[in-house]
Amino acid sequence: MEATRILLVDDDQSSRMILRRLLSPQGYEVVEAESGEVALDRFREHLPDLVLLDVMMPGIDGIQTAREMKAIAGGTFVPILMLTALSDEKMLAHALEAGADDYIAKPYNRTVLEARLRAALRGRALFGELHAQKLRLEDLRAQTEREQETAARLLGSMFRSSSLENSCVRFASTPLERFNGDLLLAGRTPGGAFRIMLGDFAGHGLTAAIGALPIAEAFQSACLRGQPVETMLREANLKLRSILPRDLFLAVCVVEVEPVKRTAAIWNAGMPTVFVRGARGGIKAEAPSRMIPLGVLTQLPGSEVRVESLELGDRIYLYSDGFIEANDPFQNDFTDGLLRQLLARDGEGSRFDAVVAAHEAHVDGTPLSDDTTLVELTYLPELFESGAEPELVSRNHLELGAEALRGSDPMGIVDAWLTGIPSIASQRTTIGTITTELLTNAVDHGLLGLDSCLKAGPGGFGAYYEERERRLQALTRGVVRVELGVECVGSNYRLNLMVEDSGRGFDPRRLEALAPEGQLFGRGLTLVRSLCRDLRVVSPGNRTEVVYEWSAADATLLARTA
Repeated sequence: MEATRILLVDDDQSSRMILRRLLSPQGYEVVEAESGEVALDRFREHLPDLVLLDVMMPGIDGIQTAREMKAIAGGTFVPILMLTALSDEKMLAHALEAGADDYIAKPYNRTVLEARLRAALRGRALFGELHAQKLRLEDLRAQTEREQETAARLLGSMFRSSSLENSCVRFASTPLERFNGDLLLAGRTPGGAFRIMLGDFAGHGLTAAIGALPIAEAFQSACLRGQPVETMLREANLKLRSILPRDLFLAVCVVEVEPVKRTAAIWNAGMPTVFVRGARGGIKAEAPSRMIPLGVLTQLPGSEVRVESLELGDRIYLYSDGFIEANDPFQNDFTDGLLRQLLARDGEGSRFDAVVAAHEAHVDGTPLSDDTTLVELTYLPELFESGAEPELVSRNHLELGAEALRGSDPMGIVDAWLTGIPSIASQRTTIGTITTELLTNAVDHGLLGLDSCLKAGPGGFGAYYEERERRLQALTRGVVRVELGVECVGSNYRLNLMVEDSGRGFDPRRLEALAPEGQLFGRGLTLVRSLCRDLRVVSPGNRTEVVYEWSAADATLLARTA
């Protein structure tokens, strides 16, 4: 253990000698300086643990020297004890203001000197511990932010629905935190019905967003199978009851429009009243809550509200309670009564923009206390009808940067991402294999520039993965993008998958040529090619596109037995 280093600054040689004789037997390493100028040089050179500094010195006095030492130390705490024979309180006050931490009066008392030194060094040690804790907290906060960013991208890709990218649906959503507690999903059934669901979890943030995962899966699976909404809600209710804490529940509203029948059914479980505005104005129908929120009771009593004889241009408005409970600067709510007035006004066309503008004017910059969402669904049969074949399309996007690749398991992220896409549930193992192989190529060969030949020979695989880990930890730049689209084509499903990296690319023909018969490496692309209908590597080799197909009957069978 190194000795504590003390910088002793005094222009009086005899005074320095006395202090050295007092300090050296205690095990301290003493560095001397006879002036402020020399002291500053020694301070930079030796980085002492503590400074004993005379107040009155020619040239730069002790007060100015203390001030400059504190500036040099920056974020490091080095205690400075002033040595003085003065009893002038103003002078001592100036010294303390300049950065001195304590003082020792001349002539020196051994007991007092030792006590002051121990107290100052305890303060330095405590400061060091606090500084180390601060750095650990900053690292933890940075890691948490990285993990939340990855989770936000992952959850966002799971909840993104192509059915919301529709001219008949308009929505405005403002999350209170990075993760939205309001859940908005849309989809079509094989029979041509269009469904939209707005959910509002009790609370907000990551906990609410994670709670939305099973609901999103249940909704998308129900659309895929054409399962009745009542059945989907009952099953979702039981699932939430089994996995969520009792203080977390989901208020939810589901609207199903059957364009050919010109009808709408509205299931409202704990959400604010849904308004149906006529094509020429006025409120055509209202759907207040008739059911309790999901996750509260094992049974889900209640019924839907049915709207008959929809007309072209009729509009259905859904919104979360955060939207109507938003405060103005005087703590007044926006209220559903005000929303009803805005929607009931005569005149054709959408009231969406007018409502959003009125809401923004009401809030007038007041901080929100909950997530807010407003949805407008317009009855446009020509957009809803999908023809003889169901048009089931799912688009998902995942992007992994250097920090995500270096700080977590990218294969695990992709596996979790694929789990949240119900439309590929029956083929998830095969699609996971394909995606993992392409992602591995993108990371290993595209970003890290690894050569599969490293795997050849005894111990080759170990050497390869050691080098891979070394390069991965040194990776500071680069990104891998994964895009996945699923569509229903006749009686089959088609997966279009693209994996792209920001590296220089690689030659796939060389990679496959490295795997002669009997070798255990270099066969990833060959495997993918054997599984897929089509595989294409785009020059210069940093973008790979595959097409994979399977029977819709397989997906339906799996869904019925799940």
